[in-house]
Amino acid sequence: MINTRYNEQNEVVKYQFFQELAECGINDKDPRDPKTILQYINAIHELEVATNFKDFRNYDLNFALEFKSHLENKISKKTGKNISKSLYVHYLKYNKEFFEWLKKEKKEYSKINQKDINYLKTSRNDKNTALATGHQESNLVKDILLVIRNMPDSSPYSEELPALIKQSI
Repeated sequence: MINTRYNEQNEVVKYQFFQELAECGINDKDPRDPKTILQYINAIHELEVATNFKDFRNYDLNFALEFKSHLENKISKKTGKNISKSLYVHYLKYNKEFFEWLKKEKKEYSKINQKDINYLKTSRNDKNTALATGHQESNLVKDILLVIRNMPDSSPYSEELPALIKQSI
């Protein structure tokens, strides 16, 4: 039997949040796609892992700092390197939206300080890095010229082309 850790109180509000995301959306946005909801689930679970499944009612800036530190040191299973900035930015964004929703929608969570939630923001540099595309390799100019020079001077349509141009005029 697998021993899965969780916090009962957190599970109830997470379920309500995911239900609202799926059915009517949050922050004046449309309902979310199931794949996007799965990303929210992963992000919030990662926060719980980082904070040892503490109750969300006790949220303070230490939650955010522990979570950021956890993400900065998290190793990707695929690459063996630190997780991408894109994942880092998304995890922080999704958790920020979740805690803002908790503060706004749930009376027992209204004592959460907005300043503490703001610690889940990312720097502009991190956002830019997350949006940047990787360098794409291209062919060398000499290789491109070689291919062009090796192309035939004529094609099966080269004699028909002038006639087609005259017809279209």
